[in-house]
This record gives sequence, C-alpha cells and structure tokens, in this order.
Amino acid sequence: MIVLLTCLMGFTAPALAAPEDSAQVEIHDAAEYAAHLSLSSSTLFQQYMEQMTWLGSVEDEQVFDGGLQHVVANINAAVAQFEAMPGWRGDTALRDTLVEYWSAIAQHLRVTVPELREISLIEAVTDADLARTEALSRQLDATDAKYQEEMEEVQAAFAVRNNLLLLPAPPTADVWTSTFTAPGVPPAGSSLDGEDYVSFPVRYNNHLTDRHAAMLGQLEGFFEATQGDPGLMEEALVDAVANIERELAEIAAIEPWQGDASLRDGLIVQGEVFRGLLNESYSEYTALMTKRRLKAAEQARVDELIEEGTEILERSLSDFDVVQVAYQERWGVAAWNVWLTSADDVRITAELAAACQSGLADGRGVLLEFSADWCEDCQQLKALSAEPAVVEALARWSVVSVDVGEFDRYPKLQEAFEVERIARWVAMEPVDCAAPAESWPRLSEVVIEPVSGTGGPRTADGLVQWLSAAAVEMRDGASVKDSYGPE
Repeated sequence: MIVLLTCLMGFTAPALAAPEDSAQVEIHDAAEYAAHLSLSSSTLFQQYMEQMTWLGSVEDEQVFDGGLQHVVANINAAVAQFEAMPGWRGDTALRDTLVEYWSAIAQHLRVTVPELREISLIEAVTDADLARTEALSRQLDATDAKYQEEMEEVQAAFAVRNNLLLLPAPPTADVWTSTFTAPGVPPAGSSLDGEDYVSFPVRYNNHLTDRHAAMLGQLEGFFEATQGDPGLMEEALVDAVANIERELAEIAAIEPWQGDASLRDGLIVQGEVFRGLLNESYSEYTALMTKRRLKAAEQARVDELIEEGTEILERSLSDFDVVQVAYQERWGVAAWNVWLTSADDVRITAELAAACQSGLADGRGVLLEFSADWCEDCQQLKALSAEPAVVEALARWSVVSVDVGEFDRYPKLQEAFEVERIARWVAMEPVDCAAPAESWPRLSEVVIEPVSGTGGPRTADGLVQWLSAAAVEMRDGASVKDSYGPE
C-alpha cells in the first residue's frame, strides 16, 4: 500500500485541539493509524500556533499568564489522549514520540517561555540578557531538531515494518520568521530572527533616551523656577545639580552595548554639559536674579548668560543627536524604526479598507479613533464606550482604533487628519475603499476630553448624541456642525 506519511512533528506543520478520542475512531490498517496520529498532531499544532501568536500581542501580564496556562492545559490534555491511544498491533513508537515531543513543548511553555517573556520586558537591557535569550532560543531549536530527526527515523522504521511508502512532506514557510531585515541584524551565528534581535539595541537606546529625558527634565524644572519666586531659584538650582549628578552616576554604571560605549559615553558628556551650565552660567544667573534690582551692567550680564547658555545647550543637544543617530544606524535601530512605520502604515491602511468595505456592505459609517495608552482622556473614553447605550450606538459604525503612541506612530495618518490632541473621533462615510481614508467624506469630528474637560462630550449620553448626529449626517447627506464647538 502506498500512503503519504507527512511529518508529525516540528514547527513547520500548521495547528491545537486535543486528538480525537481513539475509542471513537475505527482504524483499519497501519496507514490509517499513522494518518490519524498525523492529523491529530497537526490540528493540535495549528491551534497551538494561533494561541501563541495571540499571546505574542498581549501586553497585560495577568492575561498573558492566564493564556499561557490555558495553552499548557490544552497540550497536557492532548498528551493524555495520545497516551490513551493503543499502538498499532503493539507498535507504539509513533505515539510515544508524539507524547515525548508535546511533553517537551509543555515543559518549555512552563519554564522557558515565561523567562523569555520576562527578559522581553526589561527596559535596562544588557548583553547578558541578550546572551540568555540566545541560549533559550537555542534550547527551543534543539528540542525541535531532536524530535524532528527522531520522528523521521521512527516514521521510516514504521513504514518498513508495515510495507508503506514514506514520502517527504511538502516544505512549509516558517511561521515564526520576522519580515524585518537589516544589514548585520541579526549577526551571523545568532539564533534569533531580525525582529527579536533588534529589540535589544532598541530597548538599550530607549533606556538611555529616558535617562536623557530625565536630565533634561531637571533643566526644565530649573527653568520653570526662574519664572516664579526668585527666592526659590537657588533651591531649584541645587536640586537640579544633585539630581543630574545622581543620573550621571547611574548612567556611568550602564554597560556598553556589545562593546559599543558611544551612546552611554555621549550621554555622560551631555549630562556633564548640563551640570556645568547649572554650576557656572546658571549659578551666576541665579545670583543676579535674586537681587531686588539689577543695574544696567548686571541686566546686560543676565542677557549674556541666557544667550551663552542657550548656545551651549543647543550645541550639546545637537552633538548628542549625532551620536544617537550613529548608534541607531550601526545596530539596526534606524532601519527598525523605518520598517515599523512602514508596517504600521500597511496594517492601518488594510484595517481602514476592511472597515470601509464592511460599512458599504451593511450601511455603516467608519469611525476612526485616535488614542494612546498614556492618555487619561482616552482611558476614560474607553470606559464610557463600554456603557450599554454607547455600545449600541457604536454598533452602527465600523470602528478603527489608532494608537498614536507618543504621537510618533502613524505620522502620515496623523498629518492627514491633523491630529494634535487626543482622544479624537472622526466619523466618515465609506465611499471609495481603494482611495486613501483622508479622501473619504468626513461627517463630523471631535476631540473628546472627559477628564481634562476642555472639549467634546464628557458623558455616555453625550457620546451617543454625537454618534447619532453623525449617523443622521450620513443618512441625509446634510452638513452637521459639531455641537461641542471648535477643537
């Protein structure tokens, strides 16, 4: 008998349901037995991949942990059913190898994946974190290779024993492979794909950028103090110097990235400039400004100090920008930012087109929402949107949500819709889904700030009213004026 025995193992098969109960499956020959095991494992793998892909997008730790436990429980249930299946005329080799493989996967999910997840959330990432991730990734690859080879041997032996013809499975694309590539990312010998590898120099860059922002914040705090009570300026100056010195000490303790100390050292130079300005120019400025009255010469000196300080600060910031750009280009961070922006644009364009087509099909408008996780108004809008009346009103719209990050994501879309404040809703009529969304007829748009209270509806009733008015505009084709005034 000739039968195609596909590979039962590995990450190249699609599929996670528990295998079909063997007590309910009537198996007539060795080929059917092998095919049943193969189908059961493929179905299991497909669901496993779907769940792991979903987990990869989960940010909430409790949701991630619960989801991971659910995947492990499903695999354990599948393993139990595999173990309950009899061998073919006493031959349990195929079954036993599947049990060993899925048990190893479950063990990796319990131990290896949580550690990888933990490392992926570290902001102050180090070379050691990358090395550990590489080691864990190689463990996963070794498990896959081990059981892939073992299953091929077991299949071949089973085919010989039962007079079957073993044909190779068709090649399948690696579902884990990232589409991000850049010269030298990842470097030769790395077990990671481009996206996983570049996340480390990206996080290193972001961590030092945060340190940079913290030192700038100290300067800004001093500048704000100069606009208030002169008696508080000296205290603000002392605090700023002390805080910058603390930041410099912590920055000096940061390890270079893969031997590249340029970004860290550039930041130290930047901090020393800030400290020097505070100890010298701004210290003299403070002493002068605490006087009751300034003579003409003293006022002229104040003006000189402001101009000198501004020039030094701008030159220093420019120098650090050069250092940071060079680091980002060397380590693929710049290419990653370009790729991420391009990927975002492609994704949101597809989402908008799908929303447009859905709206055309069932008579709904498209509601484009601009928001961000850090935005309190956005979080309050999210809570209001969960109110039953708002849920009902939103059901009449095909909603597309855009997370603008720190206003650095989807820049083209933000520019097209002139996004300056969030949360923001734009109601549009779907017309030509192939055309850019900014060309679709806009029915109404509003900035919603229920927390800050500076614009838009602040209650669930207000949201329902706004949505209803926009829906009337689409139905009647009449111009509707935003009842909440200009933005």
